[in-house]
Amino acid sequence: MPQKEYSVVGLGGTFDRLHKGHEALIQKVFEIGEHVLIGITSEEMLSDKYYAKKIQSYTQRVKNMENYLQNNGLLQRAKIVTLNDRYGPAITLPEMEAIIVTEETRPTAEEINDIRKANRLVPLTIISVPRVLAEDGMPISSSRIRAGTINKNGKLLKEKK
Repeated sequence: MPQKEYSVVGLGGTFDRLHKGHEALIQKVFEIGEHVLIGITSEEMLSDKYYAKKIQSYTQRVKNMENYLQNNGLLQRAKIVTLNDRYGPAITLPEMEAIIVTEETRPTAEEINDIRKANRLVPLTIISVPRVLAEDGMPISSSRIRAGTINKNGKLLKEKK
């Protein structure tokens, strides 16, 4: 395997109903990182999400991630951790070098870097990945999937009458 750009790269999210948008983020993080830290939000953090009651359990989301990583030969390079706050271990791990985000989550990564600087840690390289669009040109998101408007590949679902 060729040398990766970064030794340790992080990625965090809810990862509910693993979809094409998630897959793009996961592909990028493994493309650039030798070791990947994947933070999955705890159930306690999800109460303000759209259709929060429809979000898969933490256990199910971890299992889905592990299955995806295993099926793509990536599991041995990954470590999955629980996110109990917006920052997770990214604010304390000196070995972490980069973080993968969407434009929507970039402000959190910038906050992480402010905290890292205050803690005398090297700021993370922030790498933005474009959102994957559904058939209608809008981003694929778990909340749209939970609402029943698209499937995990971004295909529009027929509206219920």
